[in-house]
Amino acid sequence: MFLGEHRHSLDPKGRVIFPSKYRESLGDVFYLNVGTDKCISVYPEAEWQNLMDRIDAFPTSETAKIKRYLFSKSVDVKMDKQGRVLLPEELRERVGITAETGIMIAGAGKKIEIWNEQTYDEEMSKEDMQAENIAALMKSLGI
Repeated sequence: MFLGEHRHSLDPKGRVIFPSKYRESLGDVFYLNVGTDKCISVYPEAEWQNLMDRIDAFPTSETAKIKRYLFSKSVDVKMDKQGRVLLPEELRERVGITAETGIMIAGAGKKIEIWNEQTYDEEMSKEDMQAENIAALMKSLGI
């Protein structure tokens, strides 16, 4: 389970250092994806496979666009011995991460999210992210 917020920055080569508490859970190979949010999602291999299996459970005609969108914007990566991962330029551009921006690495349960720090702060300060609104949403979902 991935929890917490960690502020980081890119090095000159476009790499980010992952928090040590995430490294073992990510495994040797993991997956980066720009989905429908304004962040890069990071999936351990088992979670990535679970996502693929869930998508494959539906008829191909219904999931072709989802697969095309999701998988064409994804890469598999490995961490180096110092815990650094190269964030591909195309993914960084899609979410507004540059060498000048700060980065927020946020635990999101079974995955990690990498945000432009300012975008993350803006998203988290929106009214629908306030505690009372999250509580109401949880109640409506029966959580």
